[in-house]
Amino acid sequence: MKNWVWCLLVVAGLSFIASVVTAFPLRDPQVPFRSHRLETWMQQLDPGINVTTDQLNAQVWSAAGGALVIKLVVGGNIMRPDPVIGIYNSSEANPTLYPVFLSGVQERGWQALLLFRRYSVDVEVRDLRSDVQRRTTYYGVNSESFGFYYQIQFSTWFSQDYRNPTPQALSYASKSLPDNYWVCFESSPYDPSHTTPGDPDSFLGETNFDDTILNIEPAIPTPATGTTWGRVKGLYR
Repeated sequence: MKNWVWCLLVVAGLSFIASVVTAFPLRDPQVPFRSHRLETWMQQLDPGINVTTDQLNAQVWSAAGGALVIKLVVGGNIMRPDPVIGIYNSSEANPTLYPVFLSGVQERGWQALLLFRRYSVDVEVRDLRSDVQRRTTYYGVNSESFGFYYQIQFSTWFSQDYRNPTPQALSYASKSLPDNYWVCFESSPYDPSHTTPGDPDSFLGETNFDDTILNIEPAIPTPATGTTWGRVKGLYR
């Protein structure tokens, strides 16, 4: 396996629970790829997902008035540096990148809390002992229309297909966890010649979409009213 990242995102009090998330249609057409590794991961994380036929057209997200808690697990090929993982405004032609996890800084098991306001987001990163390692506020973030990005070495990949030469992210709805979703990134450029479904991978540069996995989960299944920073942080201590 190449360098992979599993990020658990717990979403609290999000306005998109009943509107945006449930509205995601299936991709048409589905993206063919070497599915063996991602299928193996998903059968451990969320049994029942067919990674070759259950792909969603989930490229833009909304979290107005909500919060994300991200748990980060990093491992894999030591030849590749840790990626930078973050968000960006999906409607901008040349979007500003707002990093959540910084390359070479975070460790396995770190987590980040993101509290969205209308046009800003507060970010708090904690280590394995829940000690705060970084706090920052990003202004200009559109909480009603953002995407995820993955940056490694000289490549930056986006959850929106049109920003990449080829598809670099696949999304799925959970089969076992209500209102859960998965976003899976491929670190190498998508190669349609390396896409036989189910084939075990035997070389670097394969297309398998298991390098970064984001799990998005609503913690409160109702729209938020008056969410505060202290209230949200208290949910995860």
